[in-house]
Amino acid sequence: GEARNSFVIIGKENPESLLDLFHISNAYQLRIICEVAGEIVSPVYFSELSKMLAHSDGHVRSSAAMSIAKLNDPMAVEKLEELLVDGYEDVQEAAVEALSILGEWLKIDDIIGMLRSEDIALKKNAVRLLGKIHAEENVRDLGFALKDGSASVRKTAVEALALIGTEEAKKYLI
Repeated sequence: GEARNSFVIIGKENPESLLDLFHISNAYQLRIICEVAGEIVSPVYFSELSKMLAHSDGHVRSSAAMSIAKLNDPMAVEKLEELLVDGYEDVQEAAVEALSILGEWLKIDDIIGMLRSEDIALKKNAVRLLGKIHAEENVRDLGFALKDGSASVRKTAVEALALIGTEEAKKYLI
């Protein structure tokens, strides 16, 4: 609450002054620091947030993913893509959300390539990401995902096509 708001005010004045806070061991506090960094939105936090994407605590990884996306740095894309297969679904969802924020830096061909993976989580999250970024030019690829062997991939493809909502997308849903 109040301490968090104080850190945001201090960090907006002098972002470097909070860098040492990324070295505390308490995961709950680290998650808050990641969120604070996301509100301050300073490139000085990129390196620390990048390290936090590999933290042992899933909540810290999720917070770091959302905060690093706000920096709008294309260097974050590859690291966030790795989280699409994280062991925790909430981290995967944060990665999809973060990547959708960085949409202008995404290599769509790489995401389409993920649809051919054997990894169900990766396929499902690639489909989810295509829906979130309204990838109208990839509706056909999402149509193929409707025939996937995994029910969760098929369900996510329906949701993605519904999100895109174009006439072509709707044809696959009928």
